[in-house]
Amino acid sequence: MSHLDASGRVLEALRLPRDAPDRQERVATAMRAATEVPLRITAVGSHVAVMAARLARDGNPRLRGDAETAAFLAAGDTRATHRLVYINVEGARLDPELAQRADDSSARC
Repeated sequence: MSHLDASGRVLEALRLPRDAPDRQERVATAMRAATEVPLRITAVGSHVAVMAARLARDGNPRLRGDAETAAFLAAGDTRATHRLVYINVEGARLDPELAQRADDSSARC
């Protein structure tokens, strides 16, 4: 599911009347799905940051600037999506394991 689809489902669930019998469950389900997207990006971003840092250190010296830039961008993306996971976990009272998974990924870069 794309982030756009997941976000759309959250908004759709939030638009339900507050007294709708399944509103709370639908919002929670949509928030869990929406949290998976930045969680996956956090995992991939940390992997890319580590690989790019290794290339900057050990790779072709002429490409060092490109590799460093890639490492910085990937690390920044990892931090940003890590924060999104925390916002979703705290705001929707989701399973803290999701935040722990984001912590584990971010710690690698």
